[in-house]
Amino acid sequence: MNMIEQIMKDPENVLLTSDTVEHAIDVVLSRCISTCPVTTPSGEFLGQITDATLIKAVVLKSSGKKIKTINDLKGMYIKSQTISKTGTLSHLITKVFKSRSQRVFVVDKKKKLLGLVSPKD
Repeated sequence: MNMIEQIMKDPENVLLTSDTVEHAIDVVLSRCISTCPVTTPSGEFLGQITDATLIKAVVLKSSGKKIKTINDLKGMYIKSQTISKTGTLSHLITKVFKSRSQRVFVVDKKKKLLGLVSPKD
């Protein structure tokens, strides 16, 4: 097992593109978090969604825009730093500090989300 595999944590609070916006808001509010990773139902990592994006979704929805699922917000995902589980520690550290959220998501060759690393790790 390499260093990245040893320090990465299982991703938590993952939202699927098929989840409703209401579910996403519930996750963010109930867990007091500001961002969540977004994946397809098959696990492909697409980026992160923020609490601010969810607020925008509610405003757009109230003005008549058809927004039901997280997939309807796909143009609003935050692009995120990723690394493979075989990446180097120095490459990981560089990515952590380049990342706006200071999180780097560990993905496989098919971009399936495997874990995440943050400065706490």
